[in-house]
Amino acid sequence: MQPSSTPRARLLVGIAVSVVLGLAGAAVYVVSSAPGARASIALSIVEDPATGTFGYSPEVVQIPRAEQVDITITNWDPMPHSVSGRYMNVSGTMAEMMVHMGNGMMGRLSGPMVGALPPDLVSHTFTMVAGGYDLNIPIPVAPNAGTPSVVSFTLLMDLPGTFSWSCMAEETSAHGPMVGGLTIG
Repeated sequence: MQPSSTPRARLLVGIAVSVVLGLAGAAVYVVSSAPGARASIALSIVEDPATGTFGYSPEVVQIPRAEQVDITITNWDPMPHSVSGRYMNVSGTMAEMMVHMGNGMMGRLSGPMVGALPPDLVSHTFTMVAGGYDLNIPIPVAPNAGTPSVVSFTLLMDLPGTFSWSCMAEETSAHGPMVGGLTIG
């Protein structure tokens, strides 16, 4: 295994890419909520038609500090990608769970609230291990190219700052890292 394909190396690459994106003035998706309403954000894993590779959109997000934020990730990638055991488990969310919105694979899971995915159902991850956070969301494969998988989870993040997240699936590093930035503040 090459050093650049290790999870730690991908995380370090993610930090560097996020800093560059921030300095380059990349679009930042800012989440806010009306008084009394919970903030929410939608991310997608979509294919770049020019390269045939998948990536997150948006890549850089800002969420409010010390407020519950609902995050929904829609994945259009129908291919499973291998991850180490740790990245099959949900961590860092409210109740250490995520809601799997169904995509024809619900019979394979124990119900809509799940704390882990079987290895053959993981397509990507949304992982941030920095600044006191240990967040990992395993993203299930899309059942086919025209039907996405959808997961939703709730975060409550008290420590302010800008942090990098990355996908820890091994195959994604062959096409360049799937990374982004999360600003809490």
